[in-house]
Amino acid sequence: MGLLLPFSCFLVLQARQEGLQLESQPHKLSSVDYDVFRSNENHNIIRSVDIGRSKDSNSNNSAVHRLALTNGRLPKGIDIPVPPIHKENNNAAKKDFTSPSLSSSSKTEKHGDRKQNSSDPSSIPLVHNTAEKQQQTKQETQDHVTLDLLPSQNGPNSLQILRDRLHKANREQVVLNADKYPALASDGIVLIVQVHRREGYLQQLFNSMRNVRGIEKVLLVISHDYYYDDMMKLMQTVDFCRVTQIFYPFSLQAYPDQFPGPSRNDCPRDSTKEQAQAMNCTNANYPDEYGHYREAKITAVKHHWWWKLNMVFDGMRATKDFNGYVVFLEEDHYLSPDFLYMTEKLIALKEEKCTDCDFINLGMYTAVKGVSSLTHRVSVGIWNAGKNNMGFGINRKTWEQIKSCKEHFCTYDDYNWDWSINSMGQSCLQRNLKVLVVKAPRIFHIGNCGVHHRKECNERKDAQKVEQLLQSRRNTLFPESLHLDMGLNPGPSRKKVKPYGGWGDIRDRNLCLSFVDNALRTTL
Repeated sequence: MGLLLPFSCFLVLQARQEGLQLESQPHKLSSVDYDVFRSNENHNIIRSVDIGRSKDSNSNNSAVHRLALTNGRLPKGIDIPVPPIHKENNNAAKKDFTSPSLSSSSKTEKHGDRKQNSSDPSSIPLVHNTAEKQQQTKQETQDHVTLDLLPSQNGPNSLQILRDRLHKANREQVVLNADKYPALASDGIVLIVQVHRREGYLQQLFNSMRNVRGIEKVLLVISHDYYYDDMMKLMQTVDFCRVTQIFYPFSLQAYPDQFPGPSRNDCPRDSTKEQAQAMNCTNANYPDEYGHYREAKITAVKHHWWWKLNMVFDGMRATKDFNGYVVFLEEDHYLSPDFLYMTEKLIALKEEKCTDCDFINLGMYTAVKGVSSLTHRVSVGIWNAGKNNMGFGINRKTWEQIKSCKEHFCTYDDYNWDWSINSMGQSCLQRNLKVLVVKAPRIFHIGNCGVHHRKECNERKDAQKVEQLLQSRRNTLFPESLHLDMGLNPGPSRKKVKPYGGWGDIRDRNLCLSFVDNALRTTL
């Protein structure tokens, strides 16, 4: 056993070893010690230490992490740049720029193992070690404020640093668990999940995935539009298959005050065109067909979905030569144990008896009654955005058809990606899109809160309802064969529906078009 030194002595020795000069003696605040150092070269604060732990960086942008303050006050003598203090809100994304490092090659890699280039902002670690938890202060009756003083929260270049990191993660495309599970087969299955800020629901989705037979064969792609600590911690728990993360680079988080986010000179949504032109606001000439101007929060979902589609088929190395199916999920979905089993059977049936079907569909929003009698039955129908947009899958052939209609998809005045697809088939392809769908769903929608829902979230309760249903029907899962109802008759052609609007701004249309064959673009 080595010699045990007082912690403060260890810090002084460590500082000297790394060419750092002790700026001040340790200051004690509640139960946490802080030691501040200055580099002889750049004279920037580069170290913050909690009891029993240390962390540092040689980056010019380094700053103090996770500083727990009592009553929002710093002790005398501590020279630390502090941003405006915000009280902690447990229901919000609290640490927008903190998470396990995106560039980590495996879940067991230590963040300190990777050397960083201080001249490249995108090479700065995205977070401190999430395992480092502050000791709770004994003065529990006092108010506490937690600050994360990361480089991305200080200085005029903070947003650009975040953008650079997201682009870097998209270029690297690190696949976790690659040492534990086989590579994706060329005719395998990719599950891609679009997520926002509902990690509670994503946890339930992951729980369901652990019970899916054959899950170890898939490649799981998580597509984020918001980057924060709790979601990144959750991602580190995925241990049942290969998983990679991509980040929509033009999100509202990365562009909070300029397009594609809201900008100061955007026209108010309900202004008339005459009023907007008198104001000389940016998009005065581009209201939607109902006379309304863009809402950044609404347009963001369609942008993310379209970027994700381009990315998974044309922008990712892992799927470059992939000819299998991509199944589209969302964070508030829940899978049955025979989900992959049924997906494979549905694909085989499509290739045999419905070669002109464009989609397979394994989910539905309607009440899940009569599962036992429907579990082996499937049907062919016309794609309906209101019914078939949940848990559907396509292959590269269908993707190429969709991509050929990029102009229609990106200029159709509807902020909904699914209704844009619906219209694309009728107008661009001059035919109704066909879907092969299960009559007993294998994907369930459990989300009661989100963009279109305002109920209070109770993720576990929502998941338990599906679990109880599946438990009661467990003997009907994994049917030996499928029965195709009504032959190949898709029914009468569906009438065209009017668009919902919200997509009249020429900037949205041009950004949408720019993703085609260029999903890894880094500039607007």
